Amino acid sequence: MPRPVIFQTSLAQIFTPAERPEDANQDAVAWSASITVVGGDMIAQRTSTKLCERYAVAGGDGTGAAVGFAIYPFMTGADGKPIIGADTAVPSYLLGGGHHTAPIWQRGTFDLAEIRIGGVAPATFAQVATAFGASRVVQEPNGFVRVT
Repeated sequence: MPRPVIFQTSLAQIFTPAERPEDANQDAVAWSASITVVGGDMIAQRTSTKLCERYAVAGGDGTGAAVGFAIYPFMTGADGKPIIGADTAVPSYLLGGGHHTAPIWQRGTFDLAEIRIGGVAPATFAQVATAFGASRVVQEPNGFVRVT
């Protein structure tokens, strides 16, 4: 008897390394309440709460320093727990209701055309270098960016 599909997402919504995925590193992080994130969003950590949220270009509260990239699209509830789903407008509570964290890529080689700032793509190399610090970012000749 076939199993029912409880959750399915498009591979286009998952942010993955463009090259050498074995060199990429990810971590699970806690999130601020009531936010919506898409795969590829640059992520920062608010200094006062130590919770992650979208990177803000002029954020002086820690949100102006990127720590990684969101892997999946999701939203958080009032409790800050991620609700991971294919459609953040209609999240899958079957899959995402009880998570305390959601993963981010901390380093790896990514396609600039897929990196987002505040949900808007694409980011430029200069924006990524500013967000992570120039010493952590290398521009690859093929339009990719490597974050170390």
